[in-house]
Amino acid sequence: MAKVLLQSFAISSFTTAVTKYSPIGSTYCVVGATETDQQTLFRTGGVLSLFTLNVPSNDLTGTSTIKIRKNGADGASAISVGAGATGLFYDLANIESVAAGDKFCYQFALGSGGSNFWMGTAEVVYDASDKTVLKIAPSNTPASTSVDSTSRFHTPNGQATWQLSETGLQSTMRIAGTLKNMFVNVTANGRSTATIFGSRVNTANGALAVSIGAGVTGFVEDTSNSDTIASGDIVGLRRLTSTGGGTITFTNVGMEIVTVDRTTMMCAGTTAGVSTAAATTTYFGISGVLASFSESWTNAPVKLLQRASNLTANVSANTINTGNTTLKLRKNTANGNQVISVAAAATGVVTDASGVDVLLPADRVAYQLITSGASGSFAMTWTSMKVKYLDQKEMIGSGIVPVGR
Repeated sequence: MAKVLLQSFAISSFTTAVTKYSPIGSTYCVVGATETDQQTLFRTGGVLSLFTLNVPSNDLTGTSTIKIRKNGADGASAISVGAGATGLFYDLANIESVAAGDKFCYQFALGSGGSNFWMGTAEVVYDASDKTVLKIAPSNTPASTSVDSTSRFHTPNGQATWQLSETGLQSTMRIAGTLKNMFVNVTANGRSTATIFGSRVNTANGALAVSIGAGVTGFVEDTSNSDTIASGDIVGLRRLTSTGGGTITFTNVGMEIVTVDRTTMMCAGTTAGVSTAAATTTYFGISGVLASFSESWTNAPVKLLQRASNLTANVSANTINTGNTTLKLRKNTANGNQVISVAAAATGVVTDASGVDVLLPADRVAYQLITSGASGSFAMTWTSMKVKYLDQKEMIGSGIVPVGR
């Protein structure tokens, strides 16, 4: 078994005395009122543990309870957030067993009184029974289409509208592995013909394909096919409608990234691109949706000892008039070693191929973007970072002395 961090991110606001649900995975931490809409389907067994929540703002006067839900029932893991309490909250004692076909989500039961409860990141450690398995999924609340005979494209995770062009939406992989076990959560389906969701690898259709027949709803999967990916490959998602009319509505579109060497990717994305004005400093989470806020709202603990490298971003638009814009890894509110520098007006995929950061489990990590210039703006559609989870031998090689040595 090999552990991986499943971190979802979105600055989500809850009003008083409501119950909402949110998916588990490397995804947009969207919230909705219907549990089945927000579930993530797991196909590889294992264990979920170390449930953690970042609450940057909370003026509710009652206590809120956040639980992990499994197959529509309460799991063992739960976090209680008292009236007005903020910061990091943990359930370090309980675990959730995962069997093939289980469906998981977070449940937020908000306290009464006050106005808003704000969430930044929600995360668990997934110890899969088969190698290192990262669950990635773009999440919507929900999305639908009624357009015939049209292809649309999306980043591998994150959130926004499916796009006509895939330019800038395929994330560059910095690991070797396998894409497998794709699923789509279909909440309503009035289409009279099949709708296909699938993988895209290097601007061509991948092997993964979920065909959703006319009127079919619920979770639909492709558990037979897989895509082998190499470092440098670019990966995204596609959706194809046929003729016949009707509307299909869906939420999560997910798949697994499986590796054999304890490596994975921390990915964040948004198909619309997130734009930052000139002469601005802002911060982004490292997983889930790509959205900017203050540092205390975006940074979260990485939970596992790891070596992070190959910070990469896709700059989709750049009208900054002068100077270099920088994207940096931040560790415990200080600069890390990874940094990308982008000249005025430059666009495309940029990578720091030399910077490396060793991250301890309690380290809180985010990205910092500093735009230059006096006019214009700078937009990104996705960011990523390669992560290698370290064993004891690799700890010593990274200059970390294990306890007891």
